[in-house]
Amino acid sequence: MKTLWQRACALILFAAVATLVVAPGCVEAEAMFFVAGAKVRSCEGTSIDSDDLGAGSLDVRYGCEYSVFLQLGNQLVRRGNDTTLKVETSRISITSYDVEVLNSVGDVIDRGADGPAAFSFTTTGFVDPASTSQPGFGLALVTLIDGATARTFLSTGGGLVTARVTIHGRTLGGDDISTRPWDFPITIYNGRLCVEPADDSCLAPESAPKGLCYIRQDAEFDCRFLLDENGGHSCSEPAECGVF
Repeated sequence: MKTLWQRACALILFAAVATLVVAPGCVEAEAMFFVAGAKVRSCEGTSIDSDDLGAGSLDVRYGCEYSVFLQLGNQLVRRGNDTTLKVETSRISITSYDVEVLNSVGDVIDRGADGPAAFSFTTTGFVDPASTSQPGFGLALVTLIDGATARTFLSTGGGLVTARVTIHGRTLGGDDISTRPWDFPITIYNGRLCVEPADDSCLAPESAPKGLCYIRQDAEFDCRFLLDENGGHSCSEPAECGVF
């Protein structure tokens, strides 16, 4: 009996030590590669220094998908050494990402015949390794609302949804690495972001927009960007996602 108790105590002690060893390792692995936030897209381009974007908006009458640049952080320490000709292996190459679009209660949105609003895409990007105590940063363009999900919102209406994304990459040393899931709120509209100027008509084909570029998300846009060779569309006209 004494031997059995000794074995039981040894197993308990082993489990406790294993928990102490494994748990911090899991936390550390998640902390090495992470989503730091989203960046505002603009016609001038997007960079690490662009303004942060805390939430998104998409008008599915005029835009078929929602894409955003995510800022990714890398806390892996540098391994390269010029003096010893040791190559850098801690830089991360972005390979793909997974997305789930969740409703207000946290369930994956049902798209009917298209199935649940969960999808994966490939992408590209590099994230430099950490420098001293500061992580390295890089950008990757990801689609958080795809075309099938946008079409679903055309029939079911808008509202606030959450895009949950996980980014996957591979270090130059050959190790696969992923971020922990990151949530981003997006408000869905149907015919809300298009605005008509007070000094002009959306339906005047000779009237050019007051700009050379616009992005169909995150802000209101001038209806004159919708002009085409047939005379254009007003904000009030019904339209399919991305078809004018």
